Order: sequence, then structure tokens, then C-alpha cells
Amino acid sequence: MPSAYTAQELEGLGMYEAIRHFAYYLYGGRFTVVTDHRTLVTLMTAHQHNRRLHNWAMKLSEFDFGVEYRSGKENIVADCLSRCHETEGDGDCADSGHQQSGWKGEMWASPHN
Repeated sequence: MPSAYTAQELEGLGMYEAIRHFAYYLYGGRFTVVTDHRTLVTLMTAHQHNRRLHNWAMKLSEFDFGVEYRSGKENIVADCLSRCHETEGDGDCADSGHQQSGWKGEMWASPHN
């Protein structure tokens, strides 16, 4: 069954919903969204979007943020969060090969870049 959303729309929707969910904490400060989807970098600056992406970009324009691309291999935090399945308390991310114990420090090291 085909999706009603393109890959770019799904990534844009994920970013929009995450920012909206944490709006209370994000509003008024500068923050950076780190993504492994390269086309999201131009979401707020490009003018050739479809209706959905344009609407989300307009709604997000009240926030002061930047979008930074980081390849999936370099984005250890997201990789561990999305693919980690703890096995018998050893703390390893089964699919990614990363230790779970260190991701929090990296994630919260610089919240406002």
C-alpha cells in the first residue's frame, strides 16, 4: 500500500511534530535540528515546496533554529535511539554497535548551537 507522503514529507513531518511537541522548551531560544535527511536542510530556505512542506515551514518560522545534515554513520545519537534494543542489561545497542551509556552526554553537551 503506497504512502500518502513522500520521503521528504515524512522527514519534514517528523521534524515539525518534534519541534511542536517540545515547543514549550524551544521557543525563545536558538537550537539546531540534526538530521540524516539532506533535503531538510533547505526546508526553511527553499521556495519550491509542495503545499504540506510549505505549511510546516511557515508554522516553524516562529522558531529560531538551524538544520544541520549529519550522515547516518556519524549521527550516533539518533542511530542508537532509533535502533537500540537492550539485550539482557548489557547496555549495547544491538544493531548499531554503540554503547548506550554514552549517548546522553553527547546529546545534551551543547543544546543551543
